[in-house]
Amino acid sequence: MFQPYRSPPGRPWPVRLLCFALVVALAWAWVLAASGAPTRAFGPGYWPYLGGTTAALALALAGLWRMRRWGPWVLALALLLDDAVLAAMGELRAAVVVLQLAVVAGAALGVRAGRPRALPTSGRGPADRA
Repeated sequence: MFQPYRSPPGRPWPVRLLCFALVVALAWAWVLAASGAPTRAFGPGYWPYLGGTTAALALALAGLWRMRRWGPWVLALALLLDDAVLAAMGELRAAVVVLQLAVVAGAALGVRAGRPRALPTSGRGPADRA
């Protein structure tokens, strides 16, 4: 039947901090792209890469900010896309992958902690009858 829900505790500060860091990182990437140095170093595929990564991270940012369960999954996919490109270039470092795993796990736990949950009922449920 109907179960009462706890009121949502709000957006946890680690999720807010991660969203702020994503906004800063995206803005910084586009500022660097405007300077032209990464474009020359990366080659002709830089703009599609930057556009795809920006779109994926923006979608993850929206999901995390709205505390959606799919937010951390999209963040993980965006980071996986970035890691695939870096691995193809020979620039992927193990420490970065470990840090990214910690960030995704923290985002998933933060979103889970901030979502409302059903309160335990004091009455007997259908499973208890019999």
